[in-house]
Amino acid sequence: MFAILIPGCAVPIIGILAWSQIKAYRLGVVHTANPYIETQMREQKQELGPDAKKSKLVSKAFLLGCQEIDLIGLLLFTAGWTCVLLPLTIVNGGKLTWGNYKIITMLTLGPIILIGMVIYEAKFAKFPFIPSRFLKNRTVLAAALIGFFDFISFYLQFTYQYSFIAIAKDWTLVEQTYFSQTQTISLTFFAILAGLFIVYFRRYKWLLFGGLLVRLFAVGLMLHSKGARGSTAELVIVQALQGLGGGIAAVVSQTSAQASVPHQDLASVTAVILLFAEIGGAIGTAVVSAVWRNIMPGQLQLRLAGLTDEATIDGIYASISTAATYPYGSPIRTATIEAYDYTMRIILIAATVFAIVPPILVLMMREMTFGDQQNDVERRATDGESIDDMDMDKKVLH
Repeated sequence: MFAILIPGCAVPIIGILAWSQIKAYRLGVVHTANPYIETQMREQKQELGPDAKKSKLVSKAFLLGCQEIDLIGLLLFTAGWTCVLLPLTIVNGGKLTWGNYKIITMLTLGPIILIGMVIYEAKFAKFPFIPSRFLKNRTVLAAALIGFFDFISFYLQFTYQYSFIAIAKDWTLVEQTYFSQTQTISLTFFAILAGLFIVYFRRYKWLLFGGLLVRLFAVGLMLHSKGARGSTAELVIVQALQGLGGGIAAVVSQTSAQASVPHQDLASVTAVILLFAEIGGAIGTAVVSAVWRNIMPGQLQLRLAGLTDEATIDGIYASISTAATYPYGSPIRTATIEAYDYTMRIILIAATVFAIVPPILVLMMREMTFGDQQNDVERRATDGESIDDMDMDKKVLH
C-alpha cells in the first residue's frame, strides 16, 4: 500500500520543485539547472563529437541522474535491511522456521549486503546518500541516533497496543479508538508547544533532555499500567506523558540537526534524520512481531489448554475479534488476558531499555543559541543575506 501511496503523494511535490528549478534557471536566478549533470554532458558531447547520437546522450544523462541520487547505494541499503528484518517478521512455527533455508539465506546475505553498502558509500559513491560530514557532526549524529532508538522503543510498545486493549479492557469500539489516538494527539499538541518554547527561549538542549526523560519515565510506567489490572486513568495518563516526551523529541532533535549544518545541507540532513528514525521503526516492528509470534502462542497454550480445544486456541491467537467474543470475566477471556499481559510485559521491558539511550545521547550534542540567522554555521539571515554585510550597511547609514 505504502509503495503506491508514497510515490503518488510525492509526485506533486517533486513536480513543483522541478518546475521551480527550471524556472529559476530560465530567469537566471541560478546559472544551471544541474551543475554536475550539465558539466558531464558537455564533456560527453565534446568526447563524442557533433554527430553524437541523441540516444547515447539520453542514456548518459540517465546514468548521471542515477549517480546523483546514489541509486546503487539506496538499492543496497534497502536490500540489506530487508534481508535482516523480514525473517524476524515472517518466522513462525506454522510456515517458516529459523532452520528454513530461505530464512538462513536472508540472514546471511543481509549483513553482507550492508557491509558492501558501507564500502561502496565510502569508496565509490560520488554522492553518498549519507554524507560522511554528517557522521562527523556530533549534533547530527546524536539527533539521528535519538530518532533511531526512540522509534525502536515506540514501535515495540505501540505495535500491539490496540490488540492488548481490545482484549484486556471491556471497552466499546469507540472507546478503543479514542484511546489509540491519545498519544498521537498529545504528541502533536506538545510538539507545537516545544516549537513555541524554542522561539521564545532560543535554546534546545535541556528541553530535549527533559522531554526524553519524560518519555523514558512514561515507558517505564507502562510496565504497571499495561498490566491486566491497570486502571483506565493510568493507561490514558501514561499515553499522554508518552506524547509529551515524544512531541518534544520529534521537533527538537530534528531542529537541532538542521541548525548545525549549512543551509545547502538542510534538506539532506532532514532526510537523514527521518531515515534513521524509520530504520528504528522498522527494527522495532520486526522485533516486536518476532517476540509476539514466538511467545504468545505458547502462553495461550499454557493458560487455555484445560479450558478449550486446540482449534479454538489457534483461533484466539489468530484474531482479536475471536478472542473478544468471549465475555469479559469468563475463564477463557481471563486466561487470554493473562497471556497478553505476560507477553506485553516482556515487550515493555525491551522498550524501556531502548528508551534509556536517547537521553544519554543528548549530552554529546552541542549547545546552540537559536538566533535570527539561518543556522549556527553560517552568519546569514533568513533571506540569505550575510549578517556581517547587513551590520556593515547599518554602520555606514549611521
